[in-house]
Amino acid sequence: MLLLCPEVYKKLKNELEMMNVTTEIKKRKIPIVRVNRLLNEYDGKILFPDKLEKANEMLKKIGLPKQWVAPCLP
Repeated sequence: MLLLCPEVYKKLKNELEMMNVTTEIKKRKIPIVRVNRLLNEYDGKILFPDKLEKANEMLKKIGLPKQWVAPCLP
């Protein structure tokens, strides 16, 4: 039998709970977050054009990080 101090036990327990939550989220086929349908009125509208323009400029200059760029398939 392995005896752990209370602090270590709590930390390990929390880590195991988080692992279980993430595996459960990955197994689900339905979304966990429900989006309010009232937000549909903003669909297709640009709410912050100045920020969108600035973000597009930065993407043109710098580009996306490599982890977000899909590899080219032959």
